[in-house]
Amino acid sequence: MGPVDHLVFSGDDQLLASARGSEVIQMWRLSDGALLGEIIALMVERLMFQPDNQNLLIGTGDGKVWRWEPPYTRPTLLLDNLGT
Repeated sequence: MGPVDHLVFSGDDQLLASARGSEVIQMWRLSDGALLGEIIALMVERLMFQPDNQNLLIGTGDGKVWRWEPPYTRPTLLLDNLGT
């Protein structure tokens, strides 16, 4: 396990997303500490919840933006080559 590089709370304080070692992203439910999902996303630069407090936006070092939504299995590519 590497160090936690990014932490972000949902606006309603129900969820916590963390990125470890800039590659492992985990989604936690704060009410009971349950791990809701885990994915590998290389070169994580930014994490941000959308206003719905459920969907997580993930910015990666290769200029891509991904959306990770319930049930937190696989993210969806939203933007490719952003800023390149």
